[in-house]
Amino acid sequence: MMKNNSTLILILMLISGKLHSNNDDFSPSDDVSLDYIHVLFNWPQMASGDIDYLLYIYDLNNDSSWVSVHDYNSFLLTGFLEWGVEYSWQVCYTSDLGSDCFQPMFFSINDLPSNYPDSIFVHQFNEDQYTPGLNFVVFYNSGDSYIVDKSGSPIAYINRTRLRETNFYASQFLSNGNIIGHSEIPLAGIGYEIDLNTNVIFRTVKNGHHHDFIKSTKGTYFGMKKEMIYIENICNDNDPLFVNWLGDVFFEYDSSGNVIWEWHTNDHLEYLEFNPDFCEGIDPNIVDWTHANSVFYDEKTHSVLISLRNISRIINIDYETGNINWQIGHEEFMDTVDYIIDFDFFGQHAAEVLDNGNILFYDNHSFEVPNISRCLEFEFDSSYTMFSQVWQFELDESLFGQFAGDCDRLDNGHTLINTGASGHIIEVDEENNIIWDISFKYNNQLMRLVRSQRIQGLYPIAFNVFLKNYQAPLISNINNTIDIILTNQSWLDNLFLIEVLQENERIYLDSLFVEHDSSLDWKINFPIVINESLTYSLKVYPENAYSKMKIFEIVFNDTLEDEYIPEDFHIYSVYPNPFNATVKIQYSIPEDGDVVLDIYNVLGEQIDKIKYENQSKGQHQTNWNSNQLASGTYFLKLSLNNRSQIHKVMLIK
Repeated sequence: MMKNNSTLILILMLISGKLHSNNDDFSPSDDVSLDYIHVLFNWPQMASGDIDYLLYIYDLNNDSSWVSVHDYNSFLLTGFLEWGVEYSWQVCYTSDLGSDCFQPMFFSINDLPSNYPDSIFVHQFNEDQYTPGLNFVVFYNSGDSYIVDKSGSPIAYINRTRLRETNFYASQFLSNGNIIGHSEIPLAGIGYEIDLNTNVIFRTVKNGHHHDFIKSTKGTYFGMKKEMIYIENICNDNDPLFVNWLGDVFFEYDSSGNVIWEWHTNDHLEYLEFNPDFCEGIDPNIVDWTHANSVFYDEKTHSVLISLRNISRIINIDYETGNINWQIGHEEFMDTVDYIIDFDFFGQHAAEVLDNGNILFYDNHSFEVPNISRCLEFEFDSSYTMFSQVWQFELDESLFGQFAGDCDRLDNGHTLINTGASGHIIEVDEENNIIWDISFKYNNQLMRLVRSQRIQGLYPIAFNVFLKNYQAPLISNINNTIDIILTNQSWLDNLFLIEVLQENERIYLDSLFVEHDSSLDWKINFPIVINESLTYSLKVYPENAYSKMKIFEIVFNDTLEDEYIPEDFHIYSVYPNPFNATVKIQYSIPEDGDVVLDIYNVLGEQIDKIKYENQSKGQHQTNWNSNQLASGTYFLKLSLNNRSQIHKVMLIK
């Protein structure tokens, strides 16, 4: 909810004190600049029990603000934030054990690149059938990768200038929230894994990669480079007499960038298996023989699937031996055809193995009549002798694309189609009904597409750890255990690892599986007796995202409640809450003075006030009657001299 009311700011700022904490405990961190407008806010947990956090975000450019109340220390904001704006943000909390505010922090959202499409066309849209999520879109014209919503509005972009690259083609959005992609030759041709803030997780040592760069299910990276050999010209005109025959080599890298597997077209295919249409290229001294455009590792069969566009060939390779398990393609460009096939294709892109073992790819159908591109799925028998089409979606003739394109099968059975050179992204259901169709233009020029991918959001890794019996940094030692609530806020199920360290020595390790959008209670039982004079580290992180670890530095204490409930100025009971008409407030004051109870609504407007002059020190009780007020959230602010405390109440009628 957006607010533009300075009174609520005053409420937050009047809470006593300003907490200081490590900048690493907050996201976004102080003074960071972001390339996305969906932002996950995180801040330290301050206490357990009845606690409310007030998140306040202020637009420094437009003098507007956002205020929201939360039960735990994390919130994903998918509205309000805009491109090219600076913000401040602050969190305050109210609890049974007191109230306070963290220091304000600042962040900015960068300007959207000026070459983002200025015209977006949603040609068809069935909102009820649209598979929820955002769309990774890679534009060939600009060399930029964006994440857009269903209307084409930009949510995030990959800031390639941070990588010092003139283009960046994203190929995968990983389950840990990182992004795989590459810069394209004839420029650098570097393969990358980066996070959402463009921090480099992995970078290939060598350049020259083209078309596709992926991360496999076993955590390695696959890419491809051109490989040239100087041979006698075997093209029909034999002019010149010798040419550079341009094939491809496929590489696999480990996490350190070492080459651990490679496969060369020169070693496994005959040069005579070529397409004469590519004998006359831009440079007469070079024949672009294979022109690879995709690589896919299939863990189930321990094989590698590649697509060679210029000879219209799809090849499946045994990973261990490097031998060809099977290959299909345009028979005119094949030395041996030892299989039966009931479909044809030409100039294809983006071949991948589906969960059912079938192959899905984009058939450009280049240089063939009719000029109709399509997505095609096929199956094959165990002896690799029979290849049969099981599904296709033919695009309208106006969407024929000679270059680029891909198809992705979504979890619900729909298929997302990127038409490449013809510039459309289309979602179709299992009956081939068009659910969504979008295209982009810039300066009245159609934007050609390289890749597209449907993702449910920017944060497949988002979780919260809530410690019970906690008042930072103390936690109660109850029967040698810690009780936590682990909430998986992401759109993926995740396995979490839980560690406890005592003086850098691990004394506890376990794992907990939490489904998406759900919480689980977990009790950490220690195998040793807790030493209350030591500081312990509690670490919680997803199995596939160690870098997303949450760390608590804690000290055990049996007398937490006695030490941390203030004995001077304190609201120690608000009952009932929620309430129907009247709520009872019990509090204590350490000295005589004027006590004021102010009541505010969520807009920060004062709606009631109760004052007791020269009240004596000690414990007191008062009632607040909500009268004719509507159901909703209200804030009670109790003040004595220069001290104040805030408590949230819920009115339900």
